[in-house]
Amino acid sequence: MSLSTSSSDMTTLSYKWLEGREAFLTIEAARGEVWAKGLVMPLPRKPFCSRHKFLILSILAALVALISGFLIGYFCYLGNLGHWKAYTGVQTWVKQRLLEDVRGKHLEAAENELINIRQETAPERNYKTAQLTAARWRQYGLDYVEVNEYRVLINEPVQPALIKFANSNPNSDFNVSTSNAISYSASGKVTGEVIYVNYARESDFHFLLVDLIIKTEGAVCIAREGKISNRMRIRVAESRGCVGLIVFRESETDSSVVTDSYPPITSNLYHNGVLEQTSNELPSIPVVAVEFNQAKVVIQGLMDGRKALPVSWLDRSHSIDYSPGPGYKPLHNKGPVTIETKYEFVDKDLYNVFGYIYGIVEPDRYVIVGNHRNSGDVSTGELNLLELSRVFGGIRTNSKWRPRRTLMFASWGGGKNGPIGAQKWAQESAGILATRGVVYVNIDGVTSLLTPSGTGDTEQVLQEVSKDIISVDGEYLYDKWRRDTESKTKPKIKWPNCDSVPGVFTQLLGIPTINIPSSLITNNNSNYKHEMAQFVGLVCLTFADDVIVPLNVSDLS
Repeated sequence: MSLSTSSSDMTTLSYKWLEGREAFLTIEAARGEVWAKGLVMPLPRKPFCSRHKFLILSILAALVALISGFLIGYFCYLGNLGHWKAYTGVQTWVKQRLLEDVRGKHLEAAENELINIRQETAPERNYKTAQLTAARWRQYGLDYVEVNEYRVLINEPVQPALIKFANSNPNSDFNVSTSNAISYSASGKVTGEVIYVNYARESDFHFLLVDLIIKTEGAVCIAREGKISNRMRIRVAESRGCVGLIVFRESETDSSVVTDSYPPITSNLYHNGVLEQTSNELPSIPVVAVEFNQAKVVIQGLMDGRKALPVSWLDRSHSIDYSPGPGYKPLHNKGPVTIETKYEFVDKDLYNVFGYIYGIVEPDRYVIVGNHRNSGDVSTGELNLLELSRVFGGIRTNSKWRPRRTLMFASWGGGKNGPIGAQKWAQESAGILATRGVVYVNIDGVTSLLTPSGTGDTEQVLQEVSKDIISVDGEYLYDKWRRDTESKTKPKIKWPNCDSVPGVFTQLLGIPTINIPSSLITNNNSNYKHEMAQFVGLVCLTFADDVIVPLNVSDLS
């Protein structure tokens, strides 16, 4: 079969090809496209699908949102630029204004107002004190004020505690005021020989047993406050066989004893009435807190030990002739001592009051300053907290200043029975505070020595701030602090009491804490009320306004 093609056939094919080509070009021209190269046939066009339209529209919408967000943020930044530029640290004028505005006359006015409320019965007194604090904070211009109410189970004395000597005349017996009661003490009546046990630590009992061969089983022990919490003091005394415990504070200028709550901070006792006194967390022995002059009556004349007591067991002022006992010398033969207490559990309402000055740069970070209210009397810590809120509120109201971080003022309820108010709130707010709490500064205690306590990372701030405050005696607080702590270099702080309000924030939340005395009573009767308010105020201002939170973790070691 021949595959050749004649010339006439080729001519016919060429014509037909050219004819088809022209028709094709005509069609393509009509569609707006001209294909002019070679014999390459065009690929068929795909229709423009809806998926492509959605993708393009989404990209355009994202670009519009991005540009709009940038423009909004830019103009907001310009609006606040004047404020933000100022936050390079504590501003000098704010610091000076704080020092100048703290005045003793305002403390006296607030004290008189609170004293009038304290004359009322306990339930109305607690409620009205909280409402007065809230009203004052609103008047002072704080951004937001709230009062939180809690129903809690507490332990209260129903009659004054009694301490009685067996061989003395009735005139030497004395009743202990209920304001000095140790919260959650056991009720009961016990009798035993008196033994002085220093701070009632394990090491103190070991010294008595090993060095002095004195056994404390069946004894009524008397211990001074300090070194450890009352909770630990009572627990150790119980384990060593003491049938009762008398606690006193070693200072003639103090007429009261700090009565921290006994149950540990993690206890459910505060809000679970089922536990009551069957709980093994509560003391099993009667415990009485006495004033310094009453403690001298109990200790004076105790039998000497086999050897002299070490210096660490003696009073710094040596106003008491310390001896361990047991029992008394013939000249002071008072005989065994009987102590009697009676307590009951009651449900009570307590009120926490909070006031806020919101921060402008880090409003979700909290610098907290607080004090627990004692419904029985007016504390200088309560007055100092009101004064600081007045000063900070005035600075904020009368100027454009705001702290970098939020300043939070807290007035805790239930102070007479320990840190119950602070504990309840800390448990509720643990999720937020554990990550956003900067520091907790507590104002509490009247002492003769400037010995602030706190976590080690706050020590450097306290040292620097104390150099800016001149006391009523004309010396800087830094110099007084160094002298009172007998430090040759920089003054040191003590670890906070684990059963106090700072202990709640340290143990439950892991927040750095500081405790500063609300007032100092010196040997020349100089009163350091407003100096302590200035001290606390500058500490709070430093933590609230410094660009970098001024915590020195190397001091924790």
